[in-house]
Amino acid sequence: MATFHTMSYCLGCLLIVCACIYYFWELFQQKSSVDLIHQPAFWVCSGLLFFYSCTFPLYGLTKLMESLPKVILVNLFNIFILLNIFLYLSFTIAFLCRLKTRKSMS
Repeated sequence: MATFHTMSYCLGCLLIVCACIYYFWELFQQKSSVDLIHQPAFWVCSGLLFFYSCTFPLYGLTKLMESLPKVILVNLFNIFILLNIFLYLSFTIAFLCRLKTRKSMS
């Protein structure tokens, strides 16, 4: 029987959220301004912070959600899909930030 280990997931969520908050704390403590649109670490940390802070209460309570009606479970599954899309979209933006585009000479 496959089980979901909520305690391990919750601990991992808390560690990742704390690391992301520490990154933002250090970022905003800098004396010079930084262009965040071109910082891949900003996009990765933003995606991770949003994803894990939103899924922490949902995945953490999966044992209690087993008895919910099917309609609510389908809606929660759709929320998980949207959160995954946002996470991987932020990863994609982070990887695209690193690309250098050349301007044509024409």
